[in-house]
Amino acid sequence: MKLTQTLFFILSFGSMVRAAEGFDDRKFVLPSTALQSAWDATFAVDSKGGGFVGSSFFYRREQSPIPGRYYFYFLTSGHVISKNCPVRSGQCNTIQLTSGLSFSRVDGSTQRTSDRFLQLDKIEIVKLSEKPDLALLRATVDSSIYFSSLQPLSLSPSCSIPMDSKIYVIGFPGTYQRSNTKCTSVANIYLSTKRWSIGVFVGQIEARGQNDSSSSIFAGTTADSLSGNSGSPAVTADGQVFGVLDSSLGTGPFENIYVGNDLSAPKKAHSLLERCEVIKTFVSTP
Repeated sequence: MKLTQTLFFILSFGSMVRAAEGFDDRKFVLPSTALQSAWDATFAVDSKGGGFVGSSFFYRREQSPIPGRYYFYFLTSGHVISKNCPVRSGQCNTIQLTSGLSFSRVDGSTQRTSDRFLQLDKIEIVKLSEKPDLALLRATVDSSIYFSSLQPLSLSPSCSIPMDSKIYVIGFPGTYQRSNTKCTSVANIYLSTKRWSIGVFVGQIEARGQNDSSSSIFAGTTADSLSGNSGSPAVTADGQVFGVLDSSLGTGPFENIYVGNDLSAPKKAHSLLERCEVIKTFVSTP
């Protein structure tokens, strides 16, 4: 996701961090246990070199041939992986999946760290695609209490929701190449970067990048997103995945056209989603 927006942090009440663009870092404010479970299932795709960060979500669990171990599958955006991994399949040693990220103050600069959060290493690329912009990852985990309680997110069964239905985007906005960002306050120590935003579904949008020869059809939402949100799950009020965050609309190099009669009462979309039906085809095709 190529964005030019800058994320500003507002510190209030000592520990609560709010972002100016409409994000909230408080899990307990999410209005249902299903959405709070979606929060738990969202992981950062963290570059070990301190560069590009994206988002991902826990999609499926399978029993490993090794007793007491499981395969956990995660979905994310394809460009998150292509920016971070020198390979297109097999094990990628340059990334880890982590349930959270923090910024710690070191000598006046902010250093990104995931030391306080659950980390998954030795990530395998199962499938990677440019169009659609998706990737399927796999991690091998043990049967710890935390992992046994972590629930995968389900794709919307019908892949259809009414216009103006609420959409929640959960991920890691504003974390793109921020390893040396200057702190503005002594209180800006360990700012958790997992955040959620809320918007509505505004219909289908045809869009293409400046370097693309053809356009694609996305789902549009008014939920805000920033660089770092790429790969975020976009979930409905009942916690089901309706799309995967691909890019922010209007701040990246996109030309877009509203198509069909999907926008009977047009609203400006802030974000583009890979559509639910496209995701289902991607994960079911060898």
